[in-house]
Amino acid sequence: MSKRATPKRTRKTVEQHSRELEHYLSKRGPGGEDFAPTPERVTRARQAGHKVQAKLIHTESGFPTANYYWRITPVLDNLERRGTITNEEYQAALRYMRHYAGSRHKGPATSKFLPHYDNGYRNLGPADRAVAMGQARTRAESAVHEMFHPVLRWLEAAAEDELPLWHLGAAYYPGVSQQTQGVRAVPILHFGLAMLAEHYETGHRFSQSDVEEAIETIRITLEMERKVINRTKKVA
Repeated sequence: MSKRATPKRTRKTVEQHSRELEHYLSKRGPGGEDFAPTPERVTRARQAGHKVQAKLIHTESGFPTANYYWRITPVLDNLERRGTITNEEYQAALRYMRHYAGSRHKGPATSKFLPHYDNGYRNLGPADRAVAMGQARTRAESAVHEMFHPVLRWLEAAAEDELPLWHLGAAYYPGVSQQTQGVRAVPILHFGLAMLAEHYETGHRFSQSDVEEAIETIRITLEMERKVINRTKKVA
């Protein structure tokens, strides 16, 4: 009985220690570490109501290491929590962002996603991992129709820093308000992530005909926006 209880008590102690250390580091805030977000980014995040939290990196056995990273509640977490995107879309987005981050060696994206590399890349050295994940990112991009490539650019920017959804809408609807851009960006994001999910074979809610119709809709949208911009330039 005592032998069975010992690991449980040990695990509970380790988990409590991890929580206490993460709480202490989060309360202290970033201290200028190479992998820490910049003071400006921390200020912007807190002003926007995001939490800046330290997260310990654990071994495969679940024990905390001496390493940690800083996590700012990303926009994708909020979108999934509110039900704006499905869990399948969320997972596809994170996988693409991991591949993007892993191809870059260093920077905010790399430090944020470092603990979440796909298992197949964990044993590679930094240079080989960057090449392999860069190739994975390229394959994923080729699976997404070019009209939805702004979704990928938005995901990459969101991996580096917090980026509101209206930035994606602005790539398609530059002449409307930010609020309208945010609303119109949602279905665009859905279908861009559906193509990623199809590539990663994780499943999504749209049929092939739905995707084809979305591609045609975006094509017409871009053509109309270009005409509006051209007319505006002529009037000016």
